[in-house]
Amino acid sequence: LADTVTDLAGQRLADDPEGTVTAAPAVSGDGCRVAVSALLPASGDDPSTAAVLQLRVVDRCSDSDVPPAASTVDTITVSAAEVSDRADPADGGTTADGTTTDGATARDDMAVPALSADGSTIAWSTGQEVLRYTLEADGTWIITDRIDATPPADPDPTDPTDPDTDPTDPDAPPVDTDPTSDDMVTEAAISLSADGTTLAFAAGPGGVPFRPEPANVYVWSISSGTPTIELASMTIDGTPGAADSTAPSLSADGQLLVFESSSTDLAAAGGAGSDPAADGEGDVETEDAAAGSVTPPFVVMLDRGNGTGVLASDARRPVISADGRHVVHTRVGALVR
Repeated sequence: LADTVTDLAGQRLADDPEGTVTAAPAVSGDGCRVAVSALLPASGDDPSTAAVLQLRVVDRCSDSDVPPAASTVDTITVSAAEVSDRADPADGGTTADGTTTDGATARDDMAVPALSADGSTIAWSTGQEVLRYTLEADGTWIITDRIDATPPADPDPTDPTDPDTDPTDPDAPPVDTDPTSDDMVTEAAISLSADGTTLAFAAGPGGVPFRPEPANVYVWSISSGTPTIELASMTIDGTPGAADSTAPSLSADGQLLVFESSSTDLAAAGGAGSDPAADGEGDVETEDAAAGSVTPPFVVMLDRGNGTGVLASDARRPVISADGRHVVHTRVGALVR
């Protein structure tokens, strides 16, 4: 690979201001299409000035003689103070000018796009919701789904007597189902199935984008034709876990999911003295089966519809292979398979 390593041409645009950071790349299965996040710093020193976060795509394998150039799929604006608040600068987090305290380029706390294997679908977290984009025949990207972890608050939005319904427009959705109007925020990382029909993300209550407290993992799917959303990090009662669950990773077919959790009340961990094999749970072969034996953070595997269990204690940042046969995670700074 030493002779083939090059900078990704076209990731920067001619009008990018000084200090623009591009990071968090996702690549299609054939390596031709790359999606990146770009953080454009505020133009002035005023902390109230808006910074810009962009989702960009570069097509490396175009037949055109024109050098590849990034196309901007979407843009969101955030205040410079908000960017600064996403991480503590003392810990090397992102500051308002897009750099870390040691002067290195900041790469954490930026939205991390997920790209389907065929390069036709992108999922991206804005910090308030997850957006799903698909590629049109004319080469443009369109938003096809807006997703957050808040279920519809009104089961009958056409009922004009319901206080959550706009009485002037009975066909309008309930006013409190707008993902940007609730208290849910989404984490930066997303995992996408190979065909783009299933995605996993972490979300939870909080006032700072990308920083839910606590975060829980959800799976959104349209593979059956009708969009569904399911809570992956659930307790034996089916409620969200009390502590963070994050870093989801899906197999190519979207059937198997692994994620990191510190929430010992999860059904997978036998939380609150419960039996993780109850109600059809626990069919996954696990390293730590007894209730109370897991040491957080730990790695959970969910075989959707079949069972869940803890794969490894004292483990973080799991990644599952496309065929679902292998999982790699970190433990005490080393990789474990």
